[in-house]
Amino acid sequence: MGKHSDNNSEEKVTRAALEKKLAMASGEERISILYNLEDLLQSSNPAKVIEYCQECLNLLESFPDRDLESILLGDICWAYQNIGKYEEALESGFKRLYLAHAINNKKEIASSYSRIGIAYWRLACYDDALDYQFKALVLFKELGNRNGIAGTNTNIGILYFDLENYDKALEYYNKVFDIYREEYKEGTSLDSKINIGNVLNNIGAVHEQLKNYEKALNCHRESLEISEELGDRQGISQSIINIGISLESLGKHQQALEHFFRALEITREMKDHKTEVETLINIAISNVSLNKFDIAIEYLKKSEGIARRINAKYVLCESLELLSTTYQEISDLDKALDYFRQCRTLEKEIFSEDNKKKMMELEIRHHVKSKMKEAEITQQKNIELAEANRELRKALNEVKTLSGLLPICASCKKIRDDHGYWKQIESYFSEHSEVHFSHGLCPQCIKKLYPELKEQG
Repeated sequence: MGKHSDNNSEEKVTRAALEKKLAMASGEERISILYNLEDLLQSSNPAKVIEYCQECLNLLESFPDRDLESILLGDICWAYQNIGKYEEALESGFKRLYLAHAINNKKEIASSYSRIGIAYWRLACYDDALDYQFKALVLFKELGNRNGIAGTNTNIGILYFDLENYDKALEYYNKVFDIYREEYKEGTSLDSKINIGNVLNNIGAVHEQLKNYEKALNCHRESLEISEELGDRQGISQSIINIGISLESLGKHQQALEHFFRALEITREMKDHKTEVETLINIAISNVSLNKFDIAIEYLKKSEGIARRINAKYVLCESLELLSTTYQEISDLDKALDYFRQCRTLEKEIFSEDNKKKMMELEIRHHVKSKMKEAEITQQKNIELAEANRELRKALNEVKTLSGLLPICASCKKIRDDHGYWKQIESYFSEHSEVHFSHGLCPQCIKKLYPELKEQG
């Protein structure tokens, strides 16, 4: 917790200093400060990121920098995704993609594909999401960009996990693991060990779904070792919870409880309330497995209270449902029925909200599809026009035009060039145009030079 507070303090100090400079800055200096500010705030204030990026883009009209423009559009896309405005995220993503094509920056094109794919994933457009991630993967491979390859493979793994295609998810997560392990051996990336820990947790989650509980347990234990070595408290907490879940699946309830209590202590220190609620539920589940129903109810009521306070409806619903079933186990049917009714009422509320959200997403998807189709047609026309212009420029470059007055001998018909030399007419034209001569005789000259030849009928 202390480390997190220090980071926040450092960010505030840096931001205050930059904003002070910004108040007096103009032109290119202002662009530089705005860029540093939006980069600083990416993980904490997406709304401000959008504001600073937009101002930066406006200033770039007077100080063009197309590479920076592309980066800013990517950051806007990411910020819109973080606040759930996926239509705006897609619009920015496609603007960046078209610009990246225009400046022929393959890395930016690949990154644009990836960001667009993530936006489609958030809208549950899985086919489009996979299509753009695979496009990104092809380009990152062409560029030999290992970070891009690893990140895109991770995205593809997540998509397949969400689609419950666990074998495919495992295939892509394993590819990511191999890349990070190789980087770690080479010592080429400072973040490679953190990345190994993260992907191990992902692989463990897949094994959990495939009921390979021992394999899942081993992955989470390896991840925990890495997080402990790096002092990553968030990673430690998540790995310990995952180990507890695997132990619970293996029927080792007491060991699972020990891990859940350890995780609970860390989540409380970090004030991570959502994870705290989930951990309390896991503690209750293990106690139910041990037939310790009163203790299970105690922890479920704690989870219920926190979930209501932070308005976490899904975990609240889970807490209410478990309270109902646990009261049934001890034959307290009145309380079981009360919690059952609360749970069903909340489920209807969630269902209604989900339906509204899905309807809104469908409308956005339809609108985006229409806009993107129009944009693709426009882009194709622009590409065709650019190609036609290139061909025209090429043709014009190949044409050498002769103009002006040419000094020509009235007798021998030689032409005087720019250096004062007299040249045969065919030699001069060959040098100053794309004209090449082949020799022949006109009818009059044939009669004059070869009178013995008869005219051909």
